[in-house]
Amino acid sequence: MPHIKNIKLGYIGSGPISNFHIPAIKQLGFKIDLFYSRNFDKAHKFSKDHKIIIPEKTFENFISKSKNLDGIILSIKTDVTAKYLKMLCTLGKPIFVEKPGALKSIDLKKIKKITNSKIYFLYNRRFYSSITEGKNFVDSSKQCFASVKIPDSIKTIHQFFVNGCHVIDLLLFYFGDLSVVKSYKLKKNIGYYFLLKSKKQDLVSCLLNWGSPQNFEINIFNEKNERLELRPLETSFFYNKMKKINPTKKNPIRSYIPELIKKKSTTFQGMKFKPGFTDQYSEVRDIIKKKKKNYTLCSLDSAIKVLYLMEMILKKSQTK
Repeated sequence: MPHIKNIKLGYIGSGPISNFHIPAIKQLGFKIDLFYSRNFDKAHKFSKDHKIIIPEKTFENFISKSKNLDGIILSIKTDVTAKYLKMLCTLGKPIFVEKPGALKSIDLKKIKKITNSKIYFLYNRRFYSSITEGKNFVDSSKQCFASVKIPDSIKTIHQFFVNGCHVIDLLLFYFGDLSVVKSYKLKKNIGYYFLLKSKKQDLVSCLLNWGSPQNFEINIFNEKNERLELRPLETSFFYNKMKKINPTKKNPIRSYIPELIKKKSTTFQGMKFKPGFTDQYSEVRDIIKKKKKNYTLCSLDSAIKVLYLMEMILKKSQTK
């Protein structure tokens, strides 16, 4: 099995998110042995800026030189990701794909039918320490109710799929398979409201409130009267009781506030890498080197479920 320093990756893409992928890859000691991006001039500048191997001029060249690669990173626009993934999965290499991998679940379902390749999707928020706190909270509860806010600033369905998919993936990561109970399109293009239910009857109330001046949020309550709040998603707050504040001359009314028991933050001042990226690539390394089977990365089946659930949310909002 290859030693970490000998793991050779092929990398496809030179868009904005690649400026976060490449530093994390280099930090983990991978060697980028092959590089390609559709815009050669842009890719050449990108390779010089990041001090990696110069790009191949054609995708066909990339394919022909891929024999000795240990894995491939695919990080291009979602609109064309499935097209390239379909061609790459014939190589029999582990492939790690920037989320969500496609805009339609059917495109990933077609890929599943034609390949035995191991394909994983890079939902980096799964690796936040705050998200892990939420996962542990749900796993240790018999039943949960969650309240979710997805206040994306860009008011389009496309943005829901390419960015809101992060939250939908986390909900499936937490609760397993989810079905849509109700879904409503809100007037004046301000978003959607939908109610989801898990197989063990957890309920998840979601507001896709486009343009609202607030953070992304997942608030989870359980049967033990405990609450785990992720707001923003990079920070978790655990509460299990209310704190009494006695009256004073200045504030003569007794009040109650949630008493913070534990706080976990994913980000810290001066951090060099996008949150979750180094942990994500540590798992990429383990999958390639150790043939790891239990992993946090999103599988092909799970990526299909994310897109299908989003499609059902939109479809049910159109029915009366």
